[in-house]
Amino acid sequence: MGSYPHLNFRWDELKRKTTDSHFNSLVASGSNIPQEITSDLFKMEKTGANGAYTPNILPDNKLKYGMFLRNWNLYVLRPKSTEDLEKSEGGMKRQVIYLTKDELKKGDKIKGDRLSDHEIYPEVFKSLKRGALQGQREWEHEHPMIIMVAKYDNLDKIKNVEETVDEICIELGDSHMKAVPHFDIHQDYLSIMIKPEDKYKLIFSDELLFQLTEVSERIIDYLKIEKYKGFKYKIEYKVKGPFYYYGNEGRFKELIEKAEKYDRDYRGESPIYKRYASKELPGSGKRVGNIDVNRLTSGNLKLFTDDIKILNQHDSGLASTPRSRDHLYNCSTQRMRDTWDGVQPTFDIKEVEFEWIKIVFTK
Repeated sequence: MGSYPHLNFRWDELKRKTTDSHFNSLVASGSNIPQEITSDLFKMEKTGANGAYTPNILPDNKLKYGMFLRNWNLYVLRPKSTEDLEKSEGGMKRQVIYLTKDELKKGDKIKGDRLSDHEIYPEVFKSLKRGALQGQREWEHEHPMIIMVAKYDNLDKIKNVEETVDEICIELGDSHMKAVPHFDIHQDYLSIMIKPEDKYKLIFSDELLFQLTEVSERIIDYLKIEKYKGFKYKIEYKVKGPFYYYGNEGRFKELIEKAEKYDRDYRGESPIYKRYASKELPGSGKRVGNIDVNRLTSGNLKLFTDDIKILNQHDSGLASTPRSRDHLYNCSTQRMRDTWDGVQPTFDIKEVEFEWIKIVFTK
């Protein structure tokens, strides 16, 4: 009858996905979103020779050979009601069995990968006549759905890491910042969201950058002690708006190109980058344009420390919003105030203020 293809290899890859959210498996599928076991479990006993499963524990299938499954555990889900049973493609309720090399219990977080009925029950499944609904119901009633699962291990460490990182960040509170750490269930992603306390501002400065860098390096050292090696960090920023930048220094040339592509793809939204075809920078022959810095927060449109340093150079081309429209500009070659279409100018931005800062640690 043969055996299910690549069963051990498939489970090894599924298990790896519980600790590496970016791992691209060859054979194991399933969502990266962990599921919690909410039903009671009944572990099938291995009563065969050499600690194997007896041949009749399941209907005829490619998994039944005891020696092949001697290192595996089979769990039957005991749902509270038929509503808790899994649905097949036809929408019918079926009994579910978990196939795993882990020890499972109610409340565990798992990643699941359903095994194909066509490959588990080939002879029986072929005997069903296409369109014979009653026959299919009877067949599914007798043949449980098999889901391979791998458990997320050491989840108690996640809370410990978050608590320790929170303690490391306590000194940020002296500068009126609130820090909230989050350690992902895959344990390969850690983020710290930093916001100003009420009635305080979060302003870019050399002192602030020193604090963020010092805290980040201490966290890297702590992760190494806890055997979480290979982590690196970046600091992301959300600038408080309104804030428009009219230059193209450093990485902003690239950000402008990406923003224009985003604007083309999502034409229904207000553009992130605006060009004014009828206006030019004095003496440059270049069209005036500005990028809405406040919206550079996600995907490939993020701001990092070097970008903020450019914005913090007051002669690099930054400007605030006029009272009605953002037609004013301020360029590095000639600081000038102008009035277009009767719009009165406002004062230049003198500091870079943030809504939040996020330190992101990844492998």
